[in-house]
Amino acid sequence: MSNILKDLAVLLFTAGEELEKKAEEYKKTREARQEEFEEKLRQKKEDIKDKYQDDMDSIKEKLSETVGKFGLASKEEIDELKSLVKELSDKIDNLNK
Repeated sequence: MSNILKDLAVLLFTAGEELEKKAEEYKKTREARQEEFEEKLRQKKEDIKDKYQDDMDSIKEKLSETVGKFGLASKEEIDELKSLVKELSDKIDNLNK
């Protein structure tokens, strides 16, 4: 009976080691596939960005021209105005001190 238990214990131990090896192999395979997928995704993003960047720049330029024709302020003009208001606000705060 004790030989059977010893054999069973050895068998279970061996099976456990094999399971650990397989689990490690699957983990490495999964990690490699994940890295490959992420690299493909990064590449696709870059391809799309490169493909449509000129179109987006052209659209922005045309939109800016159209906004200018309506007499609306551009983002640069608004940013410049914000900067001037901040400077003026700082000067007023310094005068009040």
